[in-house]
Amino acid sequence: MVCHINIKKVGFKPAYFDGYPRGYFLSNSQGVWAFALREGMHRMAALAHLGYKSVPVQFMQHYPRLIQQSDCPKWPMIREGYLSEEQGLDIFMQYLKAPDSGGIVWAPEKKNTLKRVKV
Repeated sequence: MVCHINIKKVGFKPAYFDGYPRGYFLSNSQGVWAFALREGMHRMAALAHLGYKSVPVQFMQHYPRLIQQSDCPKWPMIREGYLSEEQGLDIFMQYLKAPDSGGIVWAPEKKNTLKRVKV
């Protein structure tokens, strides 16, 4: 709520809000992809609620920029035996499903910027 109020009052100022939302891309074998938001979820929710159509983002430091379905056996939780490949892929595919909110997802618009699109 505070995030929403602050953005509404002064606009989105990344330096004030601990930088840009951060994450990485996920891609499956059919070419479907999504941006997995890992930091800045409250900021992104507030921006979406306020009607922002695009939001600058950054990649996570020390993470790959793209995680592909084909690399499943190499994922740490699978490689170390915490998850089976089937469990890991089930979780992975949940990120690629359109949300229940009318099929609105965030997709690349240009370098380091996401826009809202209907799928």
